[in-house]
Amino acid sequence: MGIGGYADPYQHFASWVRRQKEVGESLKSPEAFIARYYPQMKYLAWYREADKIIEPALYGAILAPPRSGKTWRYGVVGAIMHICEQRYNMRHGLPYVTPQVGIISKAKRKAEYMMTTIKKFCERPDVERDFGPFRDRTQRLAWSNTELRFVGSDETESTPNVVNLGASSMIESLGFTFMVIDDIVDKETSFSERETTKAWERFEETYMTRRQTESAIVRVIGHRFTANDFYNRILQDPRFTASEIMPGAIFSMPALNAQNESNIPELWSTGAYLHERSVRRVQSWEPIYQQNPTAIEGGFDINWMLDRLVVEKPAGIVTAHFDPAYSTSESRDYTGGVAVMEYAGNMIVVGLYKQRIAVGHAKEFIAFKERHGAAWMTVEDNNAKTLPGEIRDRGHDCRAYSAHANKLDRISSLAEPLEEGRIRFWEPLRHTPEWSPLVEEVGFFPLGGHEHILDALHQAWVNRSGRGRRARAKAKGN
Repeated sequence: MGIGGYADPYQHFASWVRRQKEVGESLKSPEAFIARYYPQMKYLAWYREADKIIEPALYGAILAPPRSGKTWRYGVVGAIMHICEQRYNMRHGLPYVTPQVGIISKAKRKAEYMMTTIKKFCERPDVERDFGPFRDRTQRLAWSNTELRFVGSDETESTPNVVNLGASSMIESLGFTFMVIDDIVDKETSFSERETTKAWERFEETYMTRRQTESAIVRVIGHRFTANDFYNRILQDPRFTASEIMPGAIFSMPALNAQNESNIPELWSTGAYLHERSVRRVQSWEPIYQQNPTAIEGGFDINWMLDRLVVEKPAGIVTAHFDPAYSTSESRDYTGGVAVMEYAGNMIVVGLYKQRIAVGHAKEFIAFKERHGAAWMTVEDNNAKTLPGEIRDRGHDCRAYSAHANKLDRISSLAEPLEEGRIRFWEPLRHTPEWSPLVEEVGFFPLGGHEHILDALHQAWVNRSGRGRRARAKAKGN
């Protein structure tokens, strides 16, 4: 049959030349590339607008609503095109670099999915036919899975904040030529000035120092949270601003345009977005979906706490109160707790607790109760039905508490006693690790999320001096 199924070798060569010309044409634009290798995928209209701005840029930031397709287009496809372009240049004697892709994300599974998708693409027979085998001895891509561990909010190195996966030939010794930084912050991080600063420090001191050269491509992908979040720093960074020295670019797209029409009609209809807007608070809709952070309103005044600190701890009966996590041992959520005592008609907070623990960890609650000498405790049983009984079985006075109304109304009811000074805090608490999370909860309510200390504080307030009828009734029934 001859070479490649052709009887005439020249026919085979002509076919190869024709195919390489088609491959070269597909590399000229992302839309052409996707049409050739992902014909089943629809190229969204907003991609075309973003490509005009982002594609020429060395540093590019893409801010768009959740589930808008930004990760697939500018993370996965962007990395694949970079790898393929370098391989194409190598085969045709053009300038090239050994492609090395880094995926950095707060969500480990997301980073792994992106890198796995890139790997599977490069191993497709049609891709190897067009660009040559990616698994030969000299130009093989080594797929590594390396976790970068950073000191977390609990000051330990046991929990990785960011996962870094790389596709490269020598990833251990060389830096990245194409780096995707996708959703490295979440809502909780963005509402904390401390965590935002730490995220920016990691960006500057770790991620950006892993570039192979100054010409390495960087793509930052995400959506806004607050006016002072991580992405606000990106918007002010001169590297992401178009200039003669550094070709940077920022593309920011709202969910709805000025006419209240969907900017992503292929994925989200206008009606779907209008419904989403109707069920969200404006402080959530505007930044996350419209990329337009608004001023935070409704938060408690932090001075209510700082101006009325109690220096000397009075004598009295201490009680403990917990808002347990709603999670499993595999996926841990925050648990919040407070230890309080009554004095001169006021409630004084003498202990704070906020940790990521699995639901049902009775020993953690018992240890906190004993540490503060609490006479009894209440535990919200909405998420942990059997937990109060388990604690009682261990010989401790524990009263189940069923939360009423919704969390927003519950915590909002604390505004009056906090402002009037009927709820005060023991001054030494300012020097504990739990003080900072409390300040963040107070300052950013109702937008911050994870208001577990405040929920436990509300529980303590309604149960002071045995006022919690739900807790008393359940305690009598056991």
